[in-house]
Amino acid sequence: MMPLLFPVPLKPKFCHLCGQPITGHYIKYSTGLVVCAQCQQHTARCSHCHQPARSLQQIGQQRFCKTCLATLPRCGACGKPISGKFYRFGDSPQPYCLECAEQRPPCDVCGAPLGKDGQRLAGGQYRCGECARTLVLDEQSVQALYQMVIQQAQTVLGISAATLPTLIVADPPELATVRQNFAARRPASPEGAIQHVVGFFTQQGAKRTIYVERGLPRASLIGTLAHEYAHAWQADHNPCDQKTLLHEGFAEWVAYRILVALGHTREAARATRREDIYGQGLRYFITLEQQSGRQHVFAEATAQSNHLD
Repeated sequence: MMPLLFPVPLKPKFCHLCGQPITGHYIKYSTGLVVCAQCQQHTARCSHCHQPARSLQQIGQQRFCKTCLATLPRCGACGKPISGKFYRFGDSPQPYCLECAEQRPPCDVCGAPLGKDGQRLAGGQYRCGECARTLVLDEQSVQALYQMVIQQAQTVLGISAATLPTLIVADPPELATVRQNFAARRPASPEGAIQHVVGFFTQQGAKRTIYVERGLPRASLIGTLAHEYAHAWQADHNPCDQKTLLHEGFAEWVAYRILVALGHTREAARATRREDIYGQGLRYFITLEQQSGRQHVFAEATAQSNHLD
């Protein structure tokens, strides 16, 4: 902010920094700070507001006045005040400084840089503090959520898989191996190679299995379980050569509806903003439901012909 230069005042004034009477020119900042010419020239300045101050706190390579320390946003990873540009990840309101965004390991769920409250799981995956707060780590809890998803699919959407898939909680390397082994039997997503896949549905004859990554946040786990369970229902009803947009889009729609029903509206809304084929397919089915009703969603999900270009 630009200081304002005043001539000698008619009434005596004192410098807010040194406390001495002002006998010559002085500087008055828009914040009301009055500074004599001597203090204006020789007093150290805040790195953010650039005003001179009697006391500054050194943080890294910068110095901050008390006002800026109290008002500046703090980095979600290192906790330091952020002066200037910063990053946000996903739909979280938490800001992150450039240094942390570039140098700290990212969360394998949301991409945010890890802070002191983050975790590195036994399988090597990282979780930021926000994702770590709702981690589901024990297998019994994962199985309980799976049963809840099955119940919600029946109650909210009226769908049930004819054969219930076995649920296996896997570390990332095991999940990657499963996907690789089944790649030749089930067409892979065109974007699968560049995505962190946290769930997978397989079928060998009558045997069905759902794999989910170990250590997911609760809402992410629910969405993943619902998505893969939808694939089990699809295996009963829709054609094997269905386009990926419809196949994955319907599974995302099932996950979206169950997340909304359970009150995880933020996570549900996050999926609608994805720009990949999963997000495109989800938006397609949401629009179809809004325009034509839910019965048309199920009709499209089980269509024997592919009319999408």
